[in-house]
Amino acid sequence: MARLEKEKIPFILTMFWFVALWFGFIAVNVNTILGVIYLAVFSIVSMIIYGWDKVKTIPLSKDGKWGIGFVKGILIYVVFVVFASVLAPLFAKIDIGQLIQLIGTTTPALAESVILNTLTFVLFVPFAETMFFIISMDFLASAFNINISKSGLKSVKTWFVLILPLAFGFLMYHVTAKGITNNIALLVVFLMMVFTLGFAMWFGEAKQVVFFHIIANAAGIGLFGALTGIVSLMVAPLIIIPLAILIIPRLNIQLNKQRI
Repeated sequence: MARLEKEKIPFILTMFWFVALWFGFIAVNVNTILGVIYLAVFSIVSMIIYGWDKVKTIPLSKDGKWGIGFVKGILIYVVFVVFASVLAPLFAKIDIGQLIQLIGTTTPALAESVILNTLTFVLFVPFAETMFFIISMDFLASAFNINISKSGLKSVKTWFVLILPLAFGFLMYHVTAKGITNNIALLVVFLMMVFTLGFAMWFGEAKQVVFFHIIANAAGIGLFGALTGIVSLMVAPLIIIPLAILIIPRLNIQLNKQRI
């Protein structure tokens, strides 16, 4: 496994300290329970695990190309919505707009302040949650000697020891700490972490999936409502065109047989 360069470490730790200070403020002034959870678990514990893990494979950014990372985060979000929009209707009747808004149900309001809620759930929560689970995956990968590069995604061990258990842990956090009971919302939460960990391994860095989480939360709380319509327009062809490619040739074959 590649060792993370020393110059990258202070930046990541600085980010964590800044996030920890924010959640400390939230704990004291806004919502004590959620503030303490994010301060103690997702910020401080993340820094402890990060410092403890001697071999770090997935950095926050390995090339400093944040703009490209943001674009890739948007693409991950579109792929996620496509996948979830196909899977979710198997469990409940739901359209794409409702699916996007379900993410908002996993982000309960901290206070009456719209600004505090937006900053917390669109910026700080995505960073804290995403990095906590990626750092945990990195640590467990070192402990169990599991390859978490792109090629590691082919391994059953990677999925059943790292990705699926951590995604289930993310789901259980939303059940216990946030009180989410909507089955479809929990499915979305589980899939989000599967996508997060999988694409972090695919790209070998975390910034794309941090942006993915930020975009998902922003869309979920309706920060840019137009995104729902835009994504719907993008998703529909991605579903319809492949189906048409598969179905139309078969219909032509059947019609030709009938003519014969």
